[in-house]
Amino acid sequence: MIDWSGIKVFSPDEFPVGEAEFISPEAMRRYVVARKITGIPWYPSKVPGATARFDGSKTSRHYAVGRLSDALDFFPSKDVSLPWFLHQLAGSGLFGGIGLYFDTTGYTHSSDVMFHVDCRNPVMGFPLVWFAEEDYEGQLKYTYITNACNYDKLIQYFRRLA
Repeated sequence: MIDWSGIKVFSPDEFPVGEAEFISPEAMRRYVVARKITGIPWYPSKVPGATARFDGSKTSRHYAVGRLSDALDFFPSKDVSLPWFLHQLAGSGLFGGIGLYFDTTGYTHSSDVMFHVDCRNPVMGFPLVWFAEEDYEGQLKYTYITNACNYDKLIQYFRRLA
């Protein structure tokens, strides 16, 4: 259980209703540290399941049946450089999974790009980084940033947003 009295950068009412109590205390510690590193507000998604899920894939880091969630979907502040922000998250060593979703709508004071972070173990010291895009049938397709070609594709998304 999280002791919210010492957390200044998040409050339980920022998370989807009924999900804050299912956040791993270690995950929350990492969210707080990363938010301080980035120096900007993070706005947790209010969509049910953005913090904790109680059905679906048991391998999801959001899954919180018999365990606590160590994943968070959120929108960074509107005025942040998204490449810089991604670099800060990836370089922090706090997260083993970082995802970007370009098919989302944030809040009036946030970016429309949604970030996912989770506390899985990094592979060889590096986080798994991916971005999701819709294919020609409207289905989400995940592209993993494992080579320069995929990184260039992500940079193209950033340029379209600028």
